[in-house]
Amino acid sequence: MKLAAVSVLAAAVVAMAARVGDPALDAYTAKLRAAKSLTVEFNLAAGGPPSKSTLAYSSPNRLRIETATQLSVSDGTTLWVLNKADNTYTQAPAGTGPAMADEVYAWRGFFVVTPFSDATDVTPVGKRTVGGVEVNGYKLSLPNGKTATIFISPSDGLAHSSQVLNNGNSATAIATKVELGDASLPDSTFTFTPPDGAKKIEPPVAGAGSFTAAEAVFKQYCLGCHGTDTKKAGLSLSSYAGVMAGARGQAVVVAGDPANSKVIQVLTGGTPKMPPGDDTVSADGIKAISDWIQAGAKGP
Repeated sequence: MKLAAVSVLAAAVVAMAARVGDPALDAYTAKLRAAKSLTVEFNLAAGGPPSKSTLAYSSPNRLRIETATQLSVSDGTTLWVLNKADNTYTQAPAGTGPAMADEVYAWRGFFVVTPFSDATDVTPVGKRTVGGVEVNGYKLSLPNGKTATIFISPSDGLAHSSQVLNNGNSATAIATKVELGDASLPDSTFTFTPPDGAKKIEPPVAGAGSFTAAEAVFKQYCLGCHGTDTKKAGLSLSSYAGVMAGARGQAVVVAGDPANSKVIQVLTGGTPKMPPGDDTVSADGIKAISDWIQAGAKGP
């Protein structure tokens, strides 16, 4: 066998070994990505008794997720997050971060091209009945001991439930209704009206070149995948120490040099594209991170 042929074969073997997945998960993700809308009604148990919850997703980048404790709404331009406990809300540039939460893990593929790419192993766990629906389960081993199990109905190829276990915490979502649509949902679905007495919390004002300004961008766009617990690719952007520790020992910030900082490269067209899916960090957000790096990437 010629050397060139050996090289091609070796590359193919490496690619196959590096890919961790399952045909059912791939087919399910393809269904989500092809749809224009997704609506789910589900019972959520996350550290308390199950409560009725809903989500509505629509292309491009519009969402409404309501649980017993929180309401997140994005109209594609602005993202509002209401904390029901104290009746306060924040307002920020649009992002799909709430759709990456463990509570709605099963349906993140609507916004993310490769929603399960950080799994180190996918194990079928067999057939069972969940919420009155016959499903097949797939257990995903994730970084830092985290696991997620997705239950897909063979009748429609859609996920009807999921369970995420993370450092002793669990989030279990069992759907009573899952519908994909070939048309976008009405604009009125993604209108946010503050409830009576709600107080808007303004983000802290940060000077140019400060970590506080960069941190606000990380919180808005990145913590769903690169938080303290998630740490995809070994990277946590939830603190200054985490950012500077980099991804598996590789620096993502070069102080004084934004152009050669990996964090800027992946936000501006580099590989892999970040955030994944259709989401994009605003020009102002990229500038906030660049200014901080240019100023020496100093701590808070």
